[in-house]
Amino acid sequence: MYKYLYILLIYFLSSCNSGNNTAYFWGILEEIGYPLQADSVSLVSMDESVFGEAISLKGEYIPIEPLIKPAELEAFIKDSLLFLKHLEQREGEPLLHVLKIPSLEVVAELAKRGNGPEEVMDIRLIESHDECIHCFIHDVNKNLLYKVDKKLNFSPFYKDKIIPENAGGIKIGSEGIVHLGDSNFLFPQMADDGMGIFEMNLSDKIAKGRIKLNCSDNIGAVWAPYWSCYLGNLCSNQTNRSLAYAYTFYHRILFADFKGDNIKVVQFEEQAPFQSKDSWHQMNTGQDVCYYIGAFGSSNYTYFLYRGCNYEKEPNCVYLEQWTWDGKPVKRFELEKGMYPLGGCVDEKTSTLYLLDVTKDDFIYKIQMGNDKI
Repeated sequence: MYKYLYILLIYFLSSCNSGNNTAYFWGILEEIGYPLQADSVSLVSMDESVFGEAISLKGEYIPIEPLIKPAELEAFIKDSLLFLKHLEQREGEPLLHVLKIPSLEVVAELAKRGNGPEEVMDIRLIESHDECIHCFIHDVNKNLLYKVDKKLNFSPFYKDKIIPENAGGIKIGSEGIVHLGDSNFLFPQMADDGMGIFEMNLSDKIAKGRIKLNCSDNIGAVWAPYWSCYLGNLCSNQTNRSLAYAYTFYHRILFADFKGDNIKVVQFEEQAPFQSKDSWHQMNTGQDVCYYIGAFGSSNYTYFLYRGCNYEKEPNCVYLEQWTWDGKPVKRFELEKGMYPLGGCVDEKTSTLYLLDVTKDDFIYKIQMGNDKI
């Protein structure tokens, strides 16, 4: 998986440095009006001792009916249904399965792979805030939005591209779009001066900056080679309108509300923030290892899949961290040896965690939790 990320990085960085060496390959965050956040950001330093001793967490792998390649898995639960997205390579096959829980019986197969009308090549899930829609589907390749209604019908939600080709420097990321209601969404954005989250209503296409993910201690104005520092995993809570962003290559988490207020950044002391001298150190030398590899949430807690080690040397070191939505650490759970989940979801009715382990053919890992623990 990371091999392809390296190739992507090389392509982007070489593109930024080719031709006229323009500084506007992805635009500038300030161009979409991000508010100043110096006075509203709380930077909190912690160390790993806040979790105490890791608690062993065990469950069982659950076989499911369809043949699904365990790659780029993503899921959420709504109305006793598990919406499961995966990366399907076969033409005409679905990229989205809907399963009934707790039986995990398949009740719908949607979003067929292909280049035809209402076919998709690669998708992301967006949980809906509207009562009549289960979720939205972001077609990453075509930059289109679809919806899945309460009758599990798959259809276009918005006929045009989310971001026009001539949007003037706005390039949305493919992960972590958040629905605010009606046609209003939060989008992650990549840019030359960092990464950020902006709000936009599809009816007027006016972008409003909400959160700069580089926050209060960015590494300076000339930083384009370092954009990989800000890669991460975004998860959100529709109930209390909160979000959290866990940085992949830095031991760092950001908590905020949907408006970009009350921002709290947790930086762990064992790794100085943005200490690398170039964009390759955090991925190739082991000096800055991969920390957070996945994120999801429940009404009460947000969960981060934490690695924090050189995986080639220590392949059995994945943990599940539990935090409150206002940035207070709760527990760190040690997963079974050999597991490598990249995502998960929570069934709050039955106090059950489902982790998505990309190393197994039967990739759904079910963990029964106590009622007061989820």
